Amino acid sequence: MKKLFALFLLSALFFSAASAQASVDPTDDFYEAALRWYIGGVISELPQLKPYPHDTVRRLLFTVMEKGDREQEAEAREYYESMFGKTWHISAETEGAGIVRRNGTTKENGADGSLSLSLEGGADVLFGKGFGAGGRACLSSGLSSDENNTVRELWSIPSYDNAIDPVSLGRVRIDFSADAVVSYANEKIGVSAGYNRTGYTNYIDGGNVLSPYAYHAPEFSFSYDGERFDFVQYFAALRASDMLGKNGPYGKFISFHALRFSPNRKIRLSYYDSVVYGKRFDPSYLIPVPSALIALANGYGDNVIAGFLFEYNFFPGVSWLTDVSIDRLDTTQLARFHLNSDNRLALKTGLSYAPKDSPCKLLTFSYTIISPYMYTSEDTNGESYNYHSYTNWGRSIGQNLPPNSDRLSLKIKLEPIKRFSVSTFASITRHANVYQSYSNEELKEIFSKGKHSTDGSIDSQYHKATPLLSQEHIMYAARGGAEVSYRFPRVKAGLFELHGIFSYTYIGNAGMDTPMYPDATAASNFDALRNAWKNQLHEEYDIFLSLGIKWTY
Repeated sequence: MKKLFALFLLSALFFSAASAQASVDPTDDFYEAALRWYIGGVISELPQLKPYPHDTVRRLLFTVMEKGDREQEAEAREYYESMFGKTWHISAETEGAGIVRRNGTTKENGADGSLSLSLEGGADVLFGKGFGAGGRACLSSGLSSDENNTVRELWSIPSYDNAIDPVSLGRVRIDFSADAVVSYANEKIGVSAGYNRTGYTNYIDGGNVLSPYAYHAPEFSFSYDGERFDFVQYFAALRASDMLGKNGPYGKFISFHALRFSPNRKIRLSYYDSVVYGKRFDPSYLIPVPSALIALANGYGDNVIAGFLFEYNFFPGVSWLTDVSIDRLDTTQLARFHLNSDNRLALKTGLSYAPKDSPCKLLTFSYTIISPYMYTSEDTNGESYNYHSYTNWGRSIGQNLPPNSDRLSLKIKLEPIKRFSVSTFASITRHANVYQSYSNEELKEIFSKGKHSTDGSIDSQYHKATPLLSQEHIMYAARGGAEVSYRFPRVKAGLFELHGIFSYTYIGNAGMDTPMYPDATAASNFDALRNAWKNQLHEEYDIFLSLGIKWTY
């Protein structure tokens, strides 16, 4: 153990969670500020894809500095100085996290903790005439009490993605992450290319497609912003994986385009579609026509998801956004009013409220539904690489909720005093494993084709139509807590920030995401496996706490 601690401390001297950067990171705090300025009417329109090109960010900040009130002008100026006042930056951060779990069924307690140290370097360059480039790289070393690194909340996602495989030695882990982008933009045209995450829609926590929390990828995008119509085209290379969690080769692609119509300041309507395919490169998907028509013509059975966005701005400070995505519709059965047919949909709708002259900076309230088998495509055995599922490196490109789930979420960000922010959050989530709906005969047919994922995740493939949350056992997760941050006044030595998160989560029927039929074959005793899975379901109470300090220069 002493050797592990020595290795950890030695790596901490050289390596370094990380500093966000708006040019490469669609989850940067800047995008929350941009949404507030947009809802408040200071900015007339936001680009459809995040991160924005460098020159677009510059023009938005200048607009707020010119048209915003004193507080908005000061905030925009601070963002401008942090992004463009200096070409490069470095930051160091140390963070400790712990989680305490209590099994309410067996009355057993457990706890895990971690400590991480990180060092990051980044740069943003405006070359003039609309051109820009940015990048960041981070080395981090972490020590965990658990070799499986379980100091995480339910369905949480890392802040950044590894560029290379991590180095692990017992409980010590060293990660390297990196993102980069080059861009060009003027008032009408935007072009970017890079290796980074991408987000679509104005939802802070992501919409139904192109989630800002999806694994980063080599990408290219083009956008046109007109008077009434805006268009965006996006293309990225993805990594395939099998349905049992093993990553495979590249050779999987996603093509996405969206058309937005703005008849007036209050209303915006968008149509979008994306297609995931593999084992070939198909330039026809770059043609700005509905991808379903091309997929129907080429006959490859590529995975097309189409959707609609409806945005209504009631008045300055209040906005309503609804995102509906369609993976599959059984129109024949729907025409007969058979609602239990194979319909794969995702819906997210919610309100955003950004009041002026108030300690409340932003309030968001949303409801999300992910139907069974949404995002999952192609009927294969679990050991074959799936080139059609809506994943990259095995992680969903859409919502981070698994299929057959819904969630009600509320978040309020407050700034009672300057540089001190408190974000309170609460959510209620339901989820069920679709494999509860299958009979023994159906299971025998499924496993006669090979191994399959049976944890109810995005890897659980379709066998028969399953109504939403209609299973015998349903998981309920109620989570609440607060996130706090204080930024000290900037000094010559740099900027220091303290931050922390506290959350409490109750989970009814925890263990829902445990495979129901692990390593099953057609000859398995399904009754015994089913009963064993039911017996491991339990009540769980989690308390999570993290504290960190960060320095940026």
